[in-house]
Amino acid sequence: MARLPALENLPTISQEVVTRFLPPCGPSTLLPRTTMHTTPRRCPTLSLPSRPALRTACLAATLWALAGYSAAGSLPAAAKAEVNTLLTRLQTSGCEFNRNGSWYTGAEAKAHLLKKLDYLDGKNAVQTTEQFIELGASSSSASGKAYQVRCAGAAAVDAGPWLKGELKALRSGAAAPAAK
Repeated sequence: MARLPALENLPTISQEVVTRFLPPCGPSTLLPRTTMHTTPRRCPTLSLPSRPALRTACLAATLWALAGYSAAGSLPAAAKAEVNTLLTRLQTSGCEFNRNGSWYTGAEAKAHLLKKLDYLDGKNAVQTTEQFIELGASSSSASGKAYQVRCAGAAAVDAGPWLKGELKALRSGAAAPAAK
């Protein structure tokens, strides 16, 4: 799914570009209005660029916009697939997920963590699954409290080490934990 670039990532238009195509047009350069003519007169110094110059400006604006667009979402596809598989293991494990003092199902945990992944990916903050676990899946960005995972009545453990263990098992080809 294509994503539009975040506005804060786009460069601002320089004053030089603005004044090149839109010269200053203050009250002294406006033509006087008559009582018979009710529409405002245009600035006499304003002239539109020629067709080739307009094409060049449009092309430059398009490339400028696409430069920010291509930079958004730089998490490699392999890492994104690995994170998705890891979160699916959490979802199907039958384990519960504690976030800010409330317990959630694996499916709710996966949905929440995928939102955090999209946010971090949009900020170009993660490049690997390990970075996602550290920055997004270990603790709440709102409260700073560590996330926890509790499986089959066992004691709750911090989510970061649990996810790292599952990632290690995933990479070694071990089966996912059985749903309880």
